[in-house]
Amino acid sequence: MLEAAYVDDVVSEAFVLALTKWREVPENPVGWLFTTVQFLCRNQQRKTKRAATIELELAADESAFQHDWDSDAVSNEEILSALAKLSETDRALLILSGIDGLRAEDIAIMHNISINAVYVRIHRARERFKALLDSNKHESIQIEVPTWKS
Repeated sequence: MLEAAYVDDVVSEAFVLALTKWREVPENPVGWLFTTVQFLCRNQQRKTKRAATIELELAADESAFQHDWDSDAVSNEEILSALAKLSETDRALLILSGIDGLRAEDIAIMHNISINAVYVRIHRARERFKALLDSNKHESIQIEVPTWKS
């Protein structure tokens, strides 16, 4: 169902079309106008539905990115340390995709591998990188227990 806010727009657009295409409008324009209004209403419904879908997708994306980043703060030293511990291939894939912003297609051409292989390798490199960051975080929290000398 078309919202009342769009009815005036649809009707005015139908009459604008009738005026701009007046030579194509038949002798009895009522049927032509009704058909034109139906098409315009369908177009408006599609636009509204598409906008609602896009709005939902954007809301889902925003909720995915809402996170307390301060609690997960990682220092530059920890990042560089984790990157240094990665293999050269993993490090190159992460830098090319994440920092240089290259697309998987471009990386595939550079490394002479399939696009799917690029996605899989980047995913695995990210997992190894996360694991190294987590292990660095746990290493920095180690507590020294005093020893008693007797």
